[in-house]
Amino acid sequence: MIAYLCLGSNLNNPETQVQQALQKLREDPNICILKSSPLIQTKPVGNLNQPDFYNQVIEVETSYSSNELLQKALNLENQMGRVRSEHWGPRIIDIDILLYEDEVKHTQDLILPHPEMTKRKFVLELLCSIAPDLIHPVLHKSIANLLKDIEKKED
Repeated sequence: MIAYLCLGSNLNNPETQVQQALQKLREDPNICILKSSPLIQTKPVGNLNQPDFYNQVIEVETSYSSNELLQKALNLENQMGRVRSEHWGPRIIDIDILLYEDEVKHTQDLILPHPEMTKRKFVLELLCSIAPDLIHPVLHKSIANLLKDIEKKED
């Protein structure tokens, strides 16, 4: 199965935190990283009173189900010392599942596709750098076109 993950950090040398998360994902025999976007610095969303983030999007092939992949991501965040003290607050690592194949899911634990991905230009830019022709399973638009849509709104 193909999934797209967004990794982000804004604490304790965030570039290194993202690299460590990537390394830990590479070490998992059920995850193969196929493509990686550039690592970019981004402004925080929601709570603006915090350091900038470093974000990267990766394409992975995995034998995990979407729920198993979520559990793996949450376990990795915990291993790396993530503390969930405030919504949209600073974090040592954040691993979001953006897309998992064409799966559309809305449970208490997991919403696919990620509900905020089309509202965040940086996510679409990073995803577009590795998968511009990927089709959003709900909106039925390519990532490149979703990025164009958000850019038009900014004009």
